[in-house]
Amino acid sequence: MESVHKILKIMIGIAITASLGSTFGMQQPGAAANALYYGLPFLLPLPVPPERGYGHGPEAAAVKEELGDFDCPKSRALKALQHHFGSNLRLKELKGILLSIICFLSRKGVILPKPSRNTKRSFPLMIKYIDEHYGEIAPIFPDITLLNADRQPIPFLDAGKNWGRSS
Repeated sequence: MESVHKILKIMIGIAITASLGSTFGMQQPGAAANALYYGLPFLLPLPVPPERGYGHGPEAAAVKEELGDFDCPKSRALKALQHHFGSNLRLKELKGILLSIICFLSRKGVILPKPSRNTKRSFPLMIKYIDEHYGEIAPIFPDITLLNADRQPIPFLDAGKNWGRSS
C-alpha cells in the first residue's frame, strides 16, 4: 500500500509540475525548479534512461526502418548533389531545393509524392527520396543556384576545386 501512495505522490507531483510550468510559462524542467523553490521537493523530474537518449526513440526507429538498406554515402543522388552544390549541403538547404523542385515539377504536370514528415526531418531520407525520383529531380540541379540573404549566388569550395558558379 505504501508503494501505491509513493507512486500517486510522484504522479501528483508530475501533474503539479506541469501545471506550474504552464502557469509560469515554462517548460517542465523550469517548473520543477520552481516547485523546488516553493518547497515541493517531490517534484524532481524523472531521469531519462540512457537507452532513451538521442537517436534511440520511436522516431529514430521509424527513420531507420524507412531507410532500410539504403546506402546514403554511395547513392547517385548524394553524388549529384555534392557535384552541383558542394559537400557542405545542410538539411535546411536540401529541403528548400527539394521542395522547390517538387513545386516546379507540379507546374509542369509531373506530380511526385509528398515527402513524409520523417523525410523532411532526416538528411539520409531526403537523399533516399531524391534517389527514388532521380530521373525527375536530378536533371533540374544544374538550373538551381543557391543564394545568400542578399540574393547573391553562393560560390562554394569543394576539395580544393571551385565548383561554384561565377556571377
